[in-house]
Amino acid sequence: MKKLLLSVLVATAFGAQAGETTVDAFMFHEVMPEGDAVKARYYFNDRYMRVDEGSDTADFALFDREEGAFYSVVHSSKSVTVIQPNDYDLKPYGPLESVIAERPEKDIPQVAGQSMKKYQTFVNGALCETVYAAEAFPRANAVFKDYKSLMAQHQKTVYEGTPPEFQNDCMSSALVFYPTLALSKGFPVFYERSQGEKRQLMDYKLNLSVDDSVFQLPEGYRVFNLEEIPDF
Repeated sequence: MKKLLLSVLVATAFGAQAGETTVDAFMFHEVMPEGDAVKARYYFNDRYMRVDEGSDTADFALFDREEGAFYSVVHSSKSVTVIQPNDYDLKPYGPLESVIAERPEKDIPQVAGQSMKKYQTFVNGALCETVYAAEAFPRANAVFKDYKSLMAQHQKTVYEGTPPEFQNDCMSSALVFYPTLALSKGFPVFYERSQGEKRQLMDYKLNLSVDDSVFQLPEGYRVFNLEEIPDF
């Protein structure tokens, strides 16, 4: 199996702070389909998910579970792009038989004192995703599910205009029609898509105290609704 090691980060990665809220914090190493690698810090509490590069002052993405809205903040342009919930209904062009199956494997390490299990998702019989999931982080997993559901609902507006010959069954299932399938067995400590995308947990801290300003949008920034931005 691939190594699933939880390494020790430098102290500044999560920045121990005195604050007004507690979060579950995760540092991931992520590889994009085109091969670019980045580090991504995730903060979760019961309402919010924040994603950034490891700094409180960096550009960040924010999901508000209560409002069901997603915000992308770019400081250089002083702008906030918003994705809001919608009731857009759409059916796939063809059948998408999507299933998740456990793949027993020996010597999978524990995380947070609990065991992990290996799963794979299949769409129309083809392998799409490999996931090592842990049940140790239910709060993060619940918020992440809601986030994935919102993004899938938004993706339906894009999917409708995509010709069938440019669609991919794995991506259609994971991003549009069955977005929480890979999360149905627990929080993904390791995740890999057949298209090359990977996400590996490097470190985590539960009930970390942070300043609640990390979940606040900056004042005075221009706000754009992504679905209302005109084409140029």
